[in-house]
Amino acid sequence: MKIKPGLGIDIDEKALTRKPFAWKPAWSSNLFRRRLMKTAKMLLIAISSALLAIGSARAADDFPNRPIRLIVPTQAGSALDMRMRHFTNAVKRELGWTFVVEAKPGAGQSIGMAFVANAAPDGYTIVVVNNSITLNPYLQTNPGYDPFKSFVPITQFLWAPLVLVGNVNSEIRNVQQLVTMAKAKPGGLNHASSGLGSTPFIAAEMF
Repeated sequence: MKIKPGLGIDIDEKALTRKPFAWKPAWSSNLFRRRLMKTAKMLLIAISSALLAIGSARAADDFPNRPIRLIVPTQAGSALDMRMRHFTNAVKRELGWTFVVEAKPGAGQSIGMAFVANAAPDGYTIVVVNNSITLNPYLQTNPGYDPFKSFVPITQFLWAPLVLVGNVNSEIRNVQQLVTMAKAKPGGLNHASSGLGSTPFIAAEMF
């Protein structure tokens, strides 16, 4: 099911029918190391270019000469927060860069993104975002940032699918059974998500 362009959501119906799999983080694998180095290089190039554009050549040459503040717009201990802590620890080991990971949750991640949008443009305050960066301006009167004007994209380095699950005691075992039951009971099924306006919520509403 393709969702309207701009919302950043694409429901993979085939993925919903695949068998469960065991996932194990590979922070020490060669593939992760290559991706890590690529992401770090993109980060360095993007920030250095921005500093050069505002005439700060010395700052670009020395970057980074102090800890980089990485804002996570979700709760401390969330999946995104934990992934970023793993990532920054790996960067520290490989490159010696120091990050300070700071959680600033609230308002569907708008609080954290607005904080970075209004921070000094020196490359030492960055934010990791997901689909909410483009969803919130459509859902909130004033999210505190413009997704196209407030930020400079650096790189995509994390992909996380949304997984549809149900109660083990229910009669639903696949998507077709879910659709059949929903048609038989209009308005009779409920879904849970991480919050109103969140990516899982919008995806479920679209579905």
